[in-house]
Amino acid sequence: MTSLLTRLEVLKDLAQESLEQGLDRVQTMHKLIDGAVLQASGSEDLDAVKLYRQRVEQVYALLKQVNREIGDGISDVFAAIEEHRDVSSKLDQKTRLD
Repeated sequence: MTSLLTRLEVLKDLAQESLEQGLDRVQTMHKLIDGAVLQASGSEDLDAVKLYRQRVEQVYALLKQVNREIGDGISDVFAAIEEHRDVSSKLDQKTRLD
């Protein structure tokens, strides 16, 4: 992989990891606030609380999945660029030999 593509891949990985860590931190804070609010309100509707928490978990899981899929897509683009470059280079060499 070229130096530029390698650097871009590293930056992509850093951004992806930072987003994942940020989501984990926000999710933790959300849980803490959620617990404090529900405790202070004395909520009696446990089914509603359970459903709310499931929905919140689904949202964070979806955000993390989107993050992974975008990162995988970008990595695939980098790989395709590198593969194209290799094929192009081989064709150039073949053309010179002919």
